[in-house]
Amino acid sequence: EEEEEVGEEIEGKPQASRRHVMKQRLRIYTKQFPVAKSILDLYDHVDPQAVVSLLLHKCTNIIFEKGFGEARSLVEDWMINLLGQYNLHTNKRLLEAGDKIEEPDLSFKESNTMGDLPSLVYGILRGHVFSEGYIRKNPDEWVYLFSAYTSNPPKDIAHAIYPALSTYSENRGYRKVPLSKDYLSENEGT
Repeated sequence: EEEEEVGEEIEGKPQASRRHVMKQRLRIYTKQFPVAKSILDLYDHVDPQAVVSLLLHKCTNIIFEKGFGEARSLVEDWMINLLGQYNLHTNKRLLEAGDKIEEPDLSFKESNTMGDLPSLVYGILRGHVFSEGYIRKNPDEWVYLFSAYTSNPPKDIAHAIYPALSTYSENRGYRKVPLSKDYLSENEGT
């Protein structure tokens, strides 16, 4: 914020007034991230929600250019390639020793963070955004879902693609809603 003195004349007498001029300044913030030391380190620190969000953004452009079938096949190919590369990198010592991989890891058991990725990709492929039939049936709803998926943050997109079921261990929760078999059978019609 800067101040300028501006001289005005009122009834022949000079008057001093102040005018404020707002100036917007860009602040640059630098954040340092550690660099992965190996590909396995990269697999352990990947954010599956961000990966799926990027994959969804990339494939929505392909939907408009080449159609739903091409986008679906590209997502499937991407997942197959990722699983292949992951198994090659995690079993590199076995392969170098001349052994073969007896059972490939298809659910990322060795990785701490990538376990949700197959279910999220499954949610993309089975969801309405990649469904050609859904766009014919409900074009307005498809456009709404498309814009919601492409404009929300990765965490919200991941929950929309593949909702998570959560349980809570607090006593307050189950007193209000008893989930016993007897209670459910008694209140089936209500």
